[in-house]
Amino acid sequence: MRFRLFWWVRGMLREPVYFSRYMRKNTEYDHLIANWQKRELLYPEIGPRGYFNLDRAKAIHKKLLREFTYIKDEVQFGKKEYWATSKETALTLKGDCEDFAILLMRRLWEAGFSVENLCVVIVDGHAFCGLYPEPSDFIVLDNGYITNIAVAASKLFPVRIGGRKLVPICGFNAYNKWAYES
Repeated sequence: MRFRLFWWVRGMLREPVYFSRYMRKNTEYDHLIANWQKRELLYPEIGPRGYFNLDRAKAIHKKLLREFTYIKDEVQFGKKEYWATSKETALTLKGDCEDFAILLMRRLWEAGFSVENLCVVIVDGHAFCGLYPEPSDFIVLDNGYITNIAVAASKLFPVRIGGRKLVPICGFNAYNKWAYES
């Protein structure tokens, strides 16, 4: 499986930079992503660094799995869906799947990983952190809903959980968003 990725930058579609069979141009998550990106970019220390070490990423992921407590947005924020910034989640170490993914992405940035290698990936009703060691595939770093170990997306997707077939819909980081082919 190869992933083809398109980036939206200020509403314009740029050249594909990765390869995939999962691609949808607009998703129901676009407004949530845009709102989160505006708030997350208030913390300017996020930036490209160029560091990549899969063992280090696995260690950071494993540590956050031990520290983090899953709690629904309705209980924590009184809203059906709320995407907290990494700073908000770091204060409580509680949240749902996208809060875990966003905080993990932030911790990997702070550990020196390049922003171009990190993202949050959305599947039907779930989110996880993705780590791109190479343009053709990414590593899934999940909160335990799909997997609690680091695994290549090409070995995992499509996956069936609870009768649902999960495939990547879209991905984003602090600077870009994209959709995967379906």
